[in-house]
Amino acid sequence: MATSHDTASPSSGELVPAGGGLQITDNFGDDWRLVEPKSLSSPGMLGYDLAPYDSSIWAACFYGGLLRSLDYGETWQNIFIDTTLKNDFEGMTNNLLAGRYFSVLVDSYHDDSVIVWAGSAEGVQRFYYVGKHKKLASNRINDIAFDGEFWWYATDRGLTKFGDSLFVFNTYDTDNGLPGNFISAVGASGDLICAGLYDTLSQQSLGFVVSTNGGRNWQQVLSEQAVGADNMIQEITIHSGSIWAACDRGGLLRSTDDGLTWRNYYLDSTITSADDPRNTIHCVSVAPREDYTKLLAGSDSGIVVFYFTDLSVIDSARYLPLHDDTANGQKVVSISTMVTANGDEIWAATHLKHEGTELRAGTIRSTDNGTSWSYHLIGPPAIVPTEVRIIEQFKDTLVWVATESGMRESIDFGGRWNTPLIASYPDTIRGSDRVLAVEATAEETHVGSLARGAGYLALYGDTASATLYWQVLKANLVADSFDYVGRSYVLIDSIPSDSGIAGNFIPALGLQHRGDKNVIWAAVRSTDTYQHNGICITSDRGRTWKLIADGAIAWNFEFNGDTAWVPTSQGLLMTTDEGANWTTLKIVDKTTGREIGGNVEVYAARYVNGALWVGTNDGLARSVDLDDWEIWRVFYPIAETAADDERSYVTPNPFSPYLSDGPLKFHYRLKQSGDVTIKVYDFANNLVKTVISGVSRDGGVQYDDLDRWDGRNG
Repeated sequence: MATSHDTASPSSGELVPAGGGLQITDNFGDDWRLVEPKSLSSPGMLGYDLAPYDSSIWAACFYGGLLRSLDYGETWQNIFIDTTLKNDFEGMTNNLLAGRYFSVLVDSYHDDSVIVWAGSAEGVQRFYYVGKHKKLASNRINDIAFDGEFWWYATDRGLTKFGDSLFVFNTYDTDNGLPGNFISAVGASGDLICAGLYDTLSQQSLGFVVSTNGGRNWQQVLSEQAVGADNMIQEITIHSGSIWAACDRGGLLRSTDDGLTWRNYYLDSTITSADDPRNTIHCVSVAPREDYTKLLAGSDSGIVVFYFTDLSVIDSARYLPLHDDTANGQKVVSISTMVTANGDEIWAATHLKHEGTELRAGTIRSTDNGTSWSYHLIGPPAIVPTEVRIIEQFKDTLVWVATESGMRESIDFGGRWNTPLIASYPDTIRGSDRVLAVEATAEETHVGSLARGAGYLALYGDTASATLYWQVLKANLVADSFDYVGRSYVLIDSIPSDSGIAGNFIPALGLQHRGDKNVIWAAVRSTDTYQHNGICITSDRGRTWKLIADGAIAWNFEFNGDTAWVPTSQGLLMTTDEGANWTTLKIVDKTTGREIGGNVEVYAARYVNGALWVGTNDGLARSVDLDDWEIWRVFYPIAETAADDERSYVTPNPFSPYLSDGPLKFHYRLKQSGDVTIKVYDFANNLVKTVISGVSRDGGVQYDDLDRWDGRNG
């Protein structure tokens, strides 16, 4: 429970509101203890709203900011949407309206993820706390695959499935189906997903893990050639029902039964030893052509090519040595091929077979089926490639090269190279960062780095105005920190859009759970010329808003199924259709005739065990049928021994019929029973109103709100 009081301002000496800390009970109010965090117990730093969730509690604290406790309120920390607000708070300037909070709620209806909504003096903020299986597993991306709809990221902490159209992640690890977390390679086609497992401690390959239903279930396959030291699965590709895998000294493997069984393919079936460098395979690429299909495998010494007309039978095999082997590395770690106007192009990334030699790594190209090669990105200094892709993309033929020092791209077959800026504020994959993977389609390019996450380039907008845009995906590995934020607010001197929030000052937030839909309600106030007072709702996590009660001054929200109650300065409002139709409830005790008038401000409502409780500026009310109400009010007691001039008073005092304090109430206590007449006169001693006349009242009983006057004559 947040408390407050008035205190003298240290600077002006004037009385200002100040936080009084938090009163906490864990035995239903029998005992209380005081906790006084600075942001809840200082001038201007008072709590306006609290939102508990499990062991955490959130507090909206005006100048104190947005606070969170993870230990039932014992200790607190500030949560900032960005460094600008953090600096504003820590510098004690409090100039930014987005850092002044009035309301907060926790939306936990999202599987293992939570959204915290906070209302400030500059709109609504959303803090997304995403469960680990609903976000990118790691910032190390070893490999990338595309299944035709979703992208798959192989990381050192699991395998992540990403749908960029909806920005949805699903991560698989040892907690939900995988036998290991380090994924060395991944291939995907439709619902068939195949990944390579690796144990970094023992430096042993753990075989394959396969799903035939898009990741819902997984099966580990311990193929002999893909298990153990030196058999690391380095690349997987799926084509026409066959899974091909490059397994280092385990060689080139193929499965035609969804990964259950595997067999080796060799350049020369009579030479199967892994000591032959042409049998140590690091990468594989399947290249369909008009009348045949060829498969290229990168080895410790050049490229091995298999040709098929019928994929079940190899027609022939060919070895493509890399020339000039006195200067350049012969180990091929990535291959990509495509038919262009220049011929049947082959692009490859080469490394040194043994580190420390004087040979150089490089990106190589052939347009004559490997008869001759041209060398690219060889420096000085040499750019060490890790993966290469050539593809028809964005109306150009692009060559993408992932390297140990950023990405490179060329639109003229390597004549010129560009280092793209892969950035979306505040995240960047820099030109000096090691990039491990690149995968591309005609519409998108995805890259994976060693330590700074993934990035993807896609076209956004319609055909006439489409633009290319990089988005960086970072894994949040910091426990208990939010993954990303969203904001809804109106720019200063701007007219709110039809689908935007209507006002910036947010004194109240509410969450309505209707079936499988969550509706967030926001009380909005105008802080600028074009803004509105009213109520706004959103059902798409703040992407769009709808103004449903223009002009209403709302203070709180309560819900029961489709029914929403809104305490406002205009009374207690109710709707069952998200504000399409409204009812103003009359709060009347039919037994006594006591009522809470329609002009009384209503501040709070709670629905508990079939009863609606309502807090107002004129008392507390309760109803089980929304028709007949019980009303409670507390007034200053008149002592039995009070003097004659102390046996009556009126409330509120001062009084105006134009304020929302309810009618004028006459309080009195007779020494003995008798008839009571109450008349109101003006300053000229003219009779204004006879409230009651000759009504019998009992002695010794205090009458508080039985006799009332609305402040008007007649």
